[in-house]
Amino acid sequence: ESLNPTTNLEGISDALKTKMQDEINKAKAVEKNGASSQEDVKKAYENLAKAAEAIVIANNLIKTKIVQAEYNLKSDTESKKYTPESLKKVKDLIENTKSELKVASDVEKIKELDKGIENISDLLRYDMTDLNKKISEAEEMIKNNKVKAEEKDSLQAAINEAKSYITEHDSKGTRAGDKRAELTSNIDKLIAKSKTNEGQEVLDKSS
Repeated sequence: ESLNPTTNLEGISDALKTKMQDEINKAKAVEKNGASSQEDVKKAYENLAKAAEAIVIANNLIKTKIVQAEYNLKSDTESKKYTPESLKKVKDLIENTKSELKVASDVEKIKELDKGIENISDLLRYDMTDLNKKISEAEEMIKNNKVKAEEKDSLQAAINEAKSYITEHDSKGTRAGDKRAELTSNIDKLIAKSKTNEGQEVLDKSS
């Protein structure tokens, strides 16, 4: 008998379909064999269950999870929030998973591929360009003594907070949250305040 439920599954490896059919045939043979022990029957149906599980996981990957991952990648790319390097990693993982599914036949390998797509967002990294520029601007002001003594600690604290966030983000990725706008604004306000005070000092000296 042919395995109708799997013969039309696109994207799934022929090896996986063949393995499923083989396990069905083995289970039937063991069941029909009067000399088979309960352990033989149990083992045959455990192997069949594993093959079926691999089919289900692979089919769900292809029909649902990969489709969603590709949609998310398009949306994430258009958002301009993430680094090109991290977006490329996401794209590469999707393509590699699709390729692997065409040859994979082992349930553990299928589970590994499934886990990779499940956690694919862990590869994303926010673009820190603007925040890094603001940190550099603030550090330059401190270095050149353009910040009043009583405001220096506040600005340095804002810089340190931003740097700590970047370090956390490098490790955790998007799980660290998107604090870029908040941290950039905090530093920007302190810079603006310092510049205002600097301008006021010039006015005071000229009056």
